[in-house]
Amino acid sequence: MAPSSAFPAAAVEWLTAGAGSVLAVGTPSLRLAGRLSPNAHRVTLVARDPAGLAGRLPSAAVAVAAAPDALPFAPCTFDRVVVVDTLHRLPPRLALAEF
Repeated sequence: MAPSSAFPAAAVEWLTAGAGSVLAVGTPSLRLAGRLSPNAHRVTLVARDPAGLAGRLPSAAVAVAAAPDALPFAPCTFDRVVVVDTLHRLPPRLALAEF
């Protein structure tokens, strides 16, 4: 998958069409989260250690410390889930079940 900065504007619009809330998983998803935040009602970035993200988060985004395979959210909290350059590093059955 191409880096998030390479996502065409049409792809970003498609990802957020009708989306009230988006979950961006992992630090590599930060750049894409920044592009999604103007179009989505709420963007939440989940990372194991979000402390290093201070000052890099889009103004409308919220960072949550959590493992992608054990999310602290109720089912169906998000309309979309985006994972950039990280999916291959996650335990597939656990992470996909959480998403």
